[in-house]
Amino acid sequence: MKLVMSIVVVLLAAGCAQLTHDQSAPVVRLKNAAQKLMSVDCSGPADDWGVCYSAAGKSCPNGYDVIDKQESTAGGQRVLGFQCK
Repeated sequence: MKLVMSIVVVLLAAGCAQLTHDQSAPVVRLKNAAQKLMSVDCSGPADDWGVCYSAAGKSCPNGYDVIDKQESTAGGQRVLGFQCK
């Protein structure tokens, strides 16, 4: 019984670690080079809008303007469109 409980605890810990893995590095994509339009996808249960804004700030050292913000409650999908200043 102790062995089973130990295995369950290890599996739960591994699952939680996977949820929080690499949440500070979402992928920023260039949508339009001429207008400097970019988007960042910070979907998933471990990320939130703060992760999107942080990624946009790191991509645009002089600041940015939010162009588009899409959110779907099904699956926790979040995409932020922005333009570097």
